[in-house]
Amino acid sequence: MLFAKEMAIDHWDILIEKDIYDALPDTLQEVTSRLNEDWSTVALFGHNPGFTVYANRFTEGFRFDNIPTCGIVRIDSDTSYWTDFVPGHAKVMKWYFPKDCLD
Repeated sequence: MLFAKEMAIDHWDILIEKDIYDALPDTLQEVTSRLNEDWSTVALFGHNPGFTVYANRFTEGFRFDNIPTCGIVRIDSDTSYWTDFVPGHAKVMKWYFPKDCLD
């Protein structure tokens, strides 16, 4: 809810998916594949180790050792269908980790 407030996202636009909590990468892939096709952008919030392993499926030439607490990984896709949101059609484009924001 804190992220939604900062990003001016209405609380009605938030879907709580209990399968994401402590999910393994295959579960995250399954959840992603059944997202509403009308949504062009989504944010998934969850815990490791599943999120680090899932993000690494979309990296090219590097690997994340660990996505830290409050770490953000942006993955862009060349398809408009969530069922096609898979390695080869999507890749990590940017990431933001809390320690990178320290002065």
